Amino acid sequence: MSLIARKGYTLERFLVFLTVGTQLPFDRLVKACELAQSSSNLDFDVTYQVGQHGYHPKVGRAREVMSRGEFEDTLRLSDLVITHAGIGTIVSCISIGKPLIVMPRQAALGEHRNDHQIATAKAIGSEIMVASNASEIGDFITDAVIRRKPGELRNNPLNTDFSNKLMNIIGF
Repeated sequence: MSLIARKGYTLERFLVFLTVGTQLPFDRLVKACELAQSSSNLDFDVTYQVGQHGYHPKVGRAREVMSRGEFEDTLRLSDLVITHAGIGTIVSCISIGKPLIVMPRQAALGEHRNDHQIATAKAIGSEIMVASNASEIGDFITDAVIRRKPGELRNNPLNTDFSNKLMNIIGF
């Protein structure tokens, strides 16, 4: 059973899934989404996957880690995904046609060993929403919630052109 179903979310509301991946917490991203959720008058729910020892937001529902099945269910049921610029999450979203917001980790802020996530975001940035700060996260969420109805994006067909471009970029 997905975290969404267990926590009582309704599929009538716009569902956002924030995931930081499995390697490191990404508190700057989690806090940016928390700020957007707590200061918005829009109706949306957020499931946060914050990583081990990651910051736990005061709004939404947070888990440090998820099983593969919980992750896939939550991803499938969400209307929008917010993530670091990890290629695994990006490929997962693209493969099911899930819209996403990406915020790359920055080495200068101690969020990663190097800036490969910035390079990834630059390489595919014209195809997805790439945020560099908290206010952009809020703006992108607002745009997604206002423009779309709950459930409209949950089962989008695969964007083949973009998937092919992405696979060429990452060398698959």
